[in-house]
Amino acid sequence: MITIWACVTAWAGSSLRMPRSVYCGYMKPTTVKLSIETRERIRALGGDTYEDTIIHALELLEAERFWAQADAAIAWRRSLPDLDRERLAAHEAEVDAAFDGIE
Repeated sequence: MITIWACVTAWAGSSLRMPRSVYCGYMKPTTVKLSIETRERIRALGGDTYEDTIIHALELLEAERFWAQADAAIAWRRSLPDLDRERLAAHEAEVDAAFDGIE
């Protein structure tokens, strides 16, 4: 078993990291039961701590899923007939215009 400090150290999709001490004062550790094989896989990835390694792996997974969704959206948009793409672009231009000048 390993103990993971359930501290907020990053915002999803952001490279900005807060010092662990900012949030750890409010969090209790969480014990996660892992097989020896899983523990060794985490250790083999070479992070400074188990938590750092897990956070890094989660960030990579989130990024992979984000870009897969973005690629699917691009493919969907390209599959639309020209008229539908033009209507969609016009609607997006209206929305953009509505926000022009808002700061």
